[in-house]
Amino acid sequence: MTIQRKRYLDVDLELTAQIKGQADFITLSEDGRWIAIIYSGEQHLFDAYTGQEYGKGHDPGVISTDGKLMANMRDGAIQIFNIDGKQVIKPYPHPGGDSPGVDLCFTADSQRLWVTLWNEDGTGKLALVDAETLEELDAVPMPVAAENDETTWMLPFMTLHIPSDTLALQHVYSDAWYLLGVFFFTIHEKQIKQHDFHIPPDSDLAMMSSTAFSASGQQFAGIVGSRYIWVWQMQGMNTHQLWNLLDDEKEKMFVALTFIGEQLIALVEDEGSYELCVVDVDHIRLSSHSPLPSNFVFPPYLPPTMRGRTLVGMQSEDVVIYRIGLKV
Repeated sequence: MTIQRKRYLDVDLELTAQIKGQADFITLSEDGRWIAIIYSGEQHLFDAYTGQEYGKGHDPGVISTDGKLMANMRDGAIQIFNIDGKQVIKPYPHPGGDSPGVDLCFTADSQRLWVTLWNEDGTGKLALVDAETLEELDAVPMPVAAENDETTWMLPFMTLHIPSDTLALQHVYSDAWYLLGVFFFTIHEKQIKQHDFHIPPDSDLAMMSSTAFSASGQQFAGIVGSRYIWVWQMQGMNTHQLWNLLDDEKEKMFVALTFIGEQLIALVEDEGSYELCVVDVDHIRLSSHSPLPSNFVFPPYLPPTMRGRTLVGMQSEDVVIYRIGLKV
């Protein structure tokens, strides 16, 4: 299937909210709709589209797509909280739950939870857990690429495509930050179904950051080593390797990326200054440069936060939420 992409000239930014107070940590829901900001150990949930505060909690974690639940793994047990913090759903224990091989992600309907679980022998599994009862509905062993006999599950990282509920599971061997594969899953009648295609290990491909799906789910992209973007067309797994995209600008680095529809947008840093760029995948270039305000920063203790049409950072001592758009 051919991907239809419009030709955009520039990125449009609109300030949605400016929230007083320096944050200890910021996290976004998978769709970019909800923002959790931690101040002095207390978590505040905001609507990224309006800047309105909706609730408070105490333990950071991943946010459900409906903004009502939060999940984390603490002391070897999965815990799910109502966002108002008044109710803690019973914990789901698992040995090895505090290992680096754990990652959590709500399904698109917020009713279930994808969980990676690590065992003491170095093996692991991907489980599907009911978000209300914490019953394990299904589980599959850790997938392994055909040309790779490595079984250690060390650093899994999940990315969800909404609304198809396709999960991309990146599997990395931590000693060398070497990619052991990216595997794709969906749910069929409460059972986990693994897709036949996968992204195999590659000598040039290490752990990716800021991975994302396009709106159609036909494209999957990630940043490798701050200087390269890789894009896969999911039908047939054709690959665009956007090499040398920044080689003529040595001080610049890719920080984060997101899709707006089928258009890929990259956040680029140049000696502490940031700009948003439209990525022309077909011609392997950045086709526009839209600077952010000069006092916009990502402090060292905050990860770059951009998903969907939402960009979150700091200006002076305040958290700022931007809405990203495109100009044709």
